[in-house]
Amino acid sequence: MQGVEDFSLWSNDNDKKLSFRRGTRRNIIRLTLPSAQSECKALKISPFGRNDNDWKFSNMWNYNFYVYITTNPEKTVLYVGVTNDLNRRMFEHKENKGNPKTFAGKYYCYNLVYFEHFSHINYAIEKEKEIKKWRREKKNALIASFNPKWKFLNQEIED
Repeated sequence: MQGVEDFSLWSNDNDKKLSFRRGTRRNIIRLTLPSAQSECKALKISPFGRNDNDWKFSNMWNYNFYVYITTNPEKTVLYVGVTNDLNRRMFEHKENKGNPKTFAGKYYCYNLVYFEHFSHINYAIEKEKEIKKWRREKKNALIASFNPKWKFLNQEIED
C-alpha cells in the first residue's frame, strides 16, 4: 500500500520484537505483538525535528477514567457509569435531569456518591460492567465503604 510504512522495535524485556505499521494519512499505528498474552501498550506517534522521517514515540498510559455512581436526591435509585471527564459528566447528568429519554435523567440521578479512578479504559469498563451486575445491597456496601454518609460529592470534584 502506498503511504504505509512498516517498522520493527525490540522491547527491553526478553528481546521481544514489536512490529507496527504507520499510515501517513492519519499517523495510524497497528501493533503486532509476539504473543496474545502480551499486554498491548498504546503508543502516540508524533513528528519532531525537521525531517519528516524522524518520529517520537511516547507512551499514552496516563489517562484518567472513572467509574462512578450517581443517585437521586432521595437516594432510592442508583446509576453506574464510566467517563474520562468526571466534572463534565456530572454537569451533563445535571443538565439531563427530568429528561425521560435517559435513565439518569428520568430518575434524577445527578448526585455523585462514588467514583473510582483508572488509568486504562478497559479496566474501567470491566469494573463498570461488574458493578452493574451487583445487587443493590452490594452496591450500597461499596458506596458506604467509600462514602459512609452518602454525602453528595459533586462540589468536591469541582474544586
